[in-house]
Amino acid sequence: MKKIISIIILPSFLLFSCAQKDETITQKDEIIKKYAKTEVLALKPFSEELKLTWKIAWIQETTISSQVSWNVKQVKNKVWDKVKAWDVLATIDTTTNLLSTNLNTVNNTYSNTLDIYDLTKESIQKDLESAQMQLENTITTRDNTYASTEEQLKIAQTQLDNINVQWKNTMQMTNTSLDLAQKSLDTAILNLENFEKNYTQTIDWLEVKKQNLLKNINTTITSSSSNIDSVLTYADTILWVSDANKNLNDSYEIYLSAKDTTIKTKAENDWRNAKALYDDFTKSNLSDLDKLNNLLDITNKTIILYEDLVKISDNSIVSSSFSDSSLSTMKTTIKTNQSVVLWVKSWLVSLQNSWDDLASTISSTKTNLETSKISLNQAITIAQASLVNTQNSTNTNLDTVAGNKTLLENQLKSTIANIKTQRDNLDNAVKIAQNTYNSTKAKLDASLAWVKSQLAWVSWQKNSLLQQVDNTIIKAPFDWIITSKNIEVWTLVNPWTPVFAISKNGTKIVKSDLNSDNIKFIKVWQEVLISKNWLSSTWTISLVSASADNITKMYNVEVKILNNDFSKKMVLWDYVDVYLKKDLWNLNNQIIIPFSSLITWSSWEFYVYLVWSWNILKSQIIKIWETNSNELVVEDWLKVWDKIVTSWTLNLSEGDIIE
Repeated sequence: MKKIISIIILPSFLLFSCAQKDETITQKDEIIKKYAKTEVLALKPFSEELKLTWKIAWIQETTISSQVSWNVKQVKNKVWDKVKAWDVLATIDTTTNLLSTNLNTVNNTYSNTLDIYDLTKESIQKDLESAQMQLENTITTRDNTYASTEEQLKIAQTQLDNINVQWKNTMQMTNTSLDLAQKSLDTAILNLENFEKNYTQTIDWLEVKKQNLLKNINTTITSSSSNIDSVLTYADTILWVSDANKNLNDSYEIYLSAKDTTIKTKAENDWRNAKALYDDFTKSNLSDLDKLNNLLDITNKTIILYEDLVKISDNSIVSSSFSDSSLSTMKTTIKTNQSVVLWVKSWLVSLQNSWDDLASTISSTKTNLETSKISLNQAITIAQASLVNTQNSTNTNLDTVAGNKTLLENQLKSTIANIKTQRDNLDNAVKIAQNTYNSTKAKLDASLAWVKSQLAWVSWQKNSLLQQVDNTIIKAPFDWIITSKNIEVWTLVNPWTPVFAISKNGTKIVKSDLNSDNIKFIKVWQEVLISKNWLSSTWTISLVSASADNITKMYNVEVKILNNDFSKKMVLWDYVDVYLKKDLWNLNNQIIIPFSSLITWSSWEFYVYLVWSWNILKSQIIKIWETNSNELVVEDWLKVWDKIVTSWTLNLSEGDIIE
């Protein structure tokens, strides 16, 4: 309602002012003009300078936290002490929180439960062993009887089958023996003729295969040599042994194999060995077969090298300059190159085996061909003799074979009946012994199941307490220098609360944590002014973390001090003033007015004085948006080229005339 009244009354006031123009001009001495500064509105960017307090620190720093909550029992190090990886820095008291007592109790319970388990198992095991022995003896007797009777059946059946075969063979022998002997002779002669035709073709085919294999070996040596050169070069980019790839990984070299530095030393020596062999190989003028053997030796050494690289990556740690994704990418590339080297070795070994097999095949083929020719000639001689012997033989045993056949058939029937009776009796005995064993085993399993469950529960409690005891020891994760200590003896600590900070001497940085409201206006390479007392310098932001800390919800921002003289004048852990420009990029090209031009008549309504014709003032309600320390953005009710009062607004009223 107040806005509507202002709109209705204001035109009437303007008409009245225009109607009195002549009177105002004629009464100049009666008009009092007031002094005020004015400004013509235009679009301009909106920004704000932030003054923050940051801290001087080393560029490489890691905090160490306790994993349990309790009082500190012992602190073994102080600030600036040098420590090695896994050195004990402090211990947490385990007596007052009953951890040691609980561990002893659980150990005793575990020992007692284990004794109960052993006694229970021993008490039933004897019965089970007796039942098992009885079952095994019964099964052995049955199996032996089955085996012996099976052999009897086989012998009887074999004798009968042999008589039947003999009967048939005797009946057919007279008519077929001569045909078979003649065909054997014809086949032997034909085999010799075909052999003589194929002898030359076989030798020529083996020679062509030999030449093709040599060409394949030459091509493989070229491609494999290129692959070995590539994987050696990549290994050098990680290890930076040679001058060609030196200093490519300065930013993360300290994190490589940080858990075991001897692995990296071994990898560097293995790289030198493989590289030396490879350089000699590229300069040699050996035959392709000798090159194949040398390249296989180089490949074996390269495989050992990449096994070292896998250990290096597994023993590496991550940091702000060597992220999980960088380490993961390195591991993936190492695995890929390792697969390439293994593939090269398998292909070289395959070619070497192929060459050995081919050479052996050529030698054995020639020997076999000569042997086959002799054998074929002998076969012809034997076939001729067999044909003569067959022609002189006669069939005189038909009556004897028929009598033997009848006798063996009767013996087989009697044997089958006796064996069936023996087997039925033994099968029943095995079933009885099996039921006895199953019953005894069920008792043992039921008794042990409960004891096992108790043993598993106590074992879990024991392992849990052992882990809690290990968590009471605060250790150094790697070799560095202690730069801060937040605990003393009997200090109460909580999980994840930093108790030590470890740093490595190096470049100093100015660091701080910003909240989400300010971090969106900060970016890498943005200029900042660092000031401490009379000393100041302008640098650029070198790091803005991509995500907030899980606990503090703050974003890490760092400025690297690259000037050595300026760095020496900055005291470590001292606080400095940092000035940076908060670029509100989404508010560029806005209508911006100073706070001095703003008039407040109520809690939620804001006005300015518009300058009209003849410098007469008119109040104008406005809608504001963002503000900084000196200015604010007008969202509505003002436009470009409007002229407003920017100072002395408290001394003015609507309708006043200003100079």
